[in-house]
Amino acid sequence: MKFKMIAVAATSIALAMGAVSGISAQEDVIAERQQTMKDMGAALKAGKPGDIAPLAAKLKMLFPEGSTSADSEATPLIWEEWDQFVALFDKLEAASNAGASPRDLGGTCKECHDTYREKKS
Repeated sequence: MKFKMIAVAATSIALAMGAVSGISAQEDVIAERQQTMKDMGAALKAGKPGDIAPLAAKLKMLFPEGSTSADSEATPLIWEEWDQFVALFDKLEAASNAGASPRDLGGTCKECHDTYREKKS
């Protein structure tokens, strides 16, 4: 009987640790994508549109389903319209590789933000 209680307690602790680990991983991916967005903005402001393509490719991987939090500006529409959302990153990446101007690239950023971002105060 005592062994069963210990086993149940150990299992409960392990499950709780897994949940905490999952939350931590989600927070990590949100922080990484926020930093990547800042890097993208800095590249545009610095007039380095060629630096955008690898960042756009990376960002597509930083939106696992449901990765949102109180601090995240990502809307649930991202995952509802996943193909359209990813198409904007593809468009941005292709335009960067083709040597588009920072202004043109910024237009694609705006298009995505207008649709898939909920600005926090």
